[in-house]
Amino acid sequence: MNLDVLLPFLGGILATAAGTYVGFYLKGASARRKQIAESLAAFYSGTAVAYYAARDFHEARENATGDQFLEIGKRFDDRYKEFLAASTTLASLVPPALREEVLAIEDFWDEMYEKGFSEQTAKTLFDTLDSIRERILESIAYSRFTDPFWKTRISSSTKGIVGISVATVVLLGLYWYSCRLSGDVFLVSDAGKAEIAPGALIAVFPQTSDQSTAKFMLSPATTAVHEEYSNRFIENLKNSPIEIAKVQNQAEGQVYCGKIRSGASKFFGEKITSLTADQHGKFSLRLPPGSYSVMVSGQAGTKDGLWLEDVQVNWRSEVHFAKPVCESGT
Repeated sequence: MNLDVLLPFLGGILATAAGTYVGFYLKGASARRKQIAESLAAFYSGTAVAYYAARDFHEARENATGDQFLEIGKRFDDRYKEFLAASTTLASLVPPALREEVLAIEDFWDEMYEKGFSEQTAKTLFDTLDSIRERILESIAYSRFTDPFWKTRISSSTKGIVGISVATVVLLGLYWYSCRLSGDVFLVSDAGKAEIAPGALIAVFPQTSDQSTAKFMLSPATTAVHEEYSNRFIENLKNSPIEIAKVQNQAEGQVYCGKIRSGASKFFGEKITSLTADQHGKFSLRLPPGSYSVMVSGQAGTKDGLWLEDVQVNWRSEVHFAKPVCESGT
């Protein structure tokens, strides 16, 4: 398989996969950060509410009776279950080092009943909660990678435009990289047979409004060379026997093609790139989208030929060099 075709295809797949992965990673990191923040809030408030419910229940043991005591006890059970759920959820989201600190708060309840419900006990509890909250917030701190500047500073519509722009640039880059000009070189012999030109030399020049194959062929210098060749061709036929005239005109044809080739090289100036056709007269090269003038010289069968064509490369453009502007040989 042609690597020049395969590589852009694989590059497109890899770029899409990488972009998708990064997109899901950033989205997942942001979602996880939000989930931890919400769980931390539930853990903090759940612990505080459970503490005050435990304090009320402890006091109710001494003062409340009957239905009031049962109601306070049920409220404490509900708040304690909510606290356990919040601590378990948060512990499952944070790193292992922080997980132990979150779960360790449950041990506070055993110490609390031993020390009693005092201002010092409450201060110890909330100082511990503040410490845990600070460490967890540090672990999910703002990051330029997972929370880029634009994520919090511009609107959703603008972010959509930015995303589309980035995708467009990537696709244009892949399109630009994959643009090619391919073709083959041959001529049709006097017997009507297509003769390929293996190893033909292909030169690519930029095409402008003042520089094209049509303008070269109509230029005064080219017209003068063509008229000179035509006059010599006719003169040889008039003044020499047919066999001798044929040999003379073959030589004149070689001179004519040489002058056309030399004139084209001067007319088009510096070439962009060049290459040789393969053994089957075929070629393929990567070119950015645009207009080009292409000059090909080579031997097809027993004849030497010179081909000139203006081509337009859009994506995978193809051109067949079949009609040389001049040829020489038997």
